[in-house]
Amino acid sequence: MKYILRHWLNSILRNFTLAYFKKSTETADVKEGKVFLSPAILIFGIIMTVIILIPAVICLFIDGYRMLSVFLVIFSLLSFSMVLGYINCRIYYDDDGFVAKNILGIKRKFTYDEVTGIKVNTHEKYIIAGKRKVMIDEYAIGGNEFINFVRRKYGILHNGRHLPLVYKTKFDLFNGHVQDAEILLFGYILGFVACIGFLVFTVCAVFVPMTENNTTEQTLCFQYCEVQRKEVILTTVDNQVLKIRFIDEQFSPEAVKAVCDGETELTVYCDHVNPKYEKSFYQIKAIKENENYILSFDETHRLHKQEYLPLLVFPVFFLLLWTGFVVTSVVVGRNPKKYSKKLVKKLFADRKVRYF
Repeated sequence: MKYILRHWLNSILRNFTLAYFKKSTETADVKEGKVFLSPAILIFGIIMTVIILIPAVICLFIDGYRMLSVFLVIFSLLSFSMVLGYINCRIYYDDDGFVAKNILGIKRKFTYDEVTGIKVNTHEKYIIAGKRKVMIDEYAIGGNEFINFVRRKYGILHNGRHLPLVYKTKFDLFNGHVQDAEILLFGYILGFVACIGFLVFTVCAVFVPMTENNTTEQTLCFQYCEVQRKEVILTTVDNQVLKIRFIDEQFSPEAVKAVCDGETELTVYCDHVNPKYEKSFYQIKAIKENENYILSFDETHRLHKQEYLPLLVFPVFFLLLWTGFVVTSVVVGRNPKKYSKKLVKKLFADRKVRYF
C-alpha cells in the first residue's frame, strides 16, 4: 500500500504536492517517542477521495456508466489509503523498545536487541528487526529522531559498533544490487495486473455469450433492409436504425429481408451503440418471430467471435513483452557486473545500482 501511495503522489500534482509535504514535515513539531505521517497527507487524501467519489456517485445513476463508477470507487481507495496511513502508520518508542503499527492498524512490538541493521532507499528507510522491516517514510515526522535513537541503542548493546547498512532483504529480486527494489517489484506486479486485466477483458468481450439476460428486448416492425459491406442496416416504421454487424459469406440476409414488410412484429434483442464518428444505433444480437429465431444468439456470437478473435493478439503480445522485460531486468539486476553499464542504465534508469 505504501508503494501505491508513493506512485499516486508522484503522478498527480508531483512538484506542488511533494514540495508541500516536505515543507509540512520539516516545519511540524516532533513529539518525543512518536513517529507519524504529516497531517498534509491526511488533508490531501480526504480532498482527493471526495473529488473522485463525487463523479463515481453521479455515474452510478447514469445508464452505461456504472462500470466507470466502479473504476472510480476502486481508484478512490488509493487516495483513501493516505487517510488510513495517517491514522494507523505510527511508531511509539522508549528505552525498552518500540511498537510499529501498519496501515491496517496491526501492531508489532520490538526490542532493540532484535535490530540487526538499516536499509536506505530513495524515499524511505527500514529498520531491520529479525525477519521483519519497519518502514520510516521520508514524510514521517520524528522519523530521523527515531532512527538516531535506534542507532544509539544499537551502539550501547554492541560495544559501540555502528548499525550495519543492509542491502539485501526478503523479497529483494536483485540481491541488494538495485536500490528501491520494493518499488520495482510493485511496478512489475502492477504491470502484470494491467496486462492480465487487458487479456481478461478481451477474452470476455470475445467469448462471453450473448443472451436474453444481457441484451435489451424490443418489439419492432422493420420496413427497410439494406446490406452494406459487412453490415445489414434495418430501419423501423418509426425510422429507428438497427444493425446486424460483422456478417460474412456464410450469413444469408434473405430471412431478415422477408420480414421487412412494415407489418410483421418482431422481438429484437439488441445493445445500444454510441460510436465516436457516427450516429448512435442499436446493434442486433437476435431476432425472433413468435417463438422462431430468424437470427439466433449463436449465429451472432459466431460472427462477433470471428471479428474480435484477432484482437487477442494485442494483450498476449503485451503480456509476453512485459514478461520478457521483467525477466531480463531481474537477471541483469541480480548480477549487474556481468552486463554492460549501458544495458543496466536502460533497464534501471537513474536508480542506484551497486556493483559488488
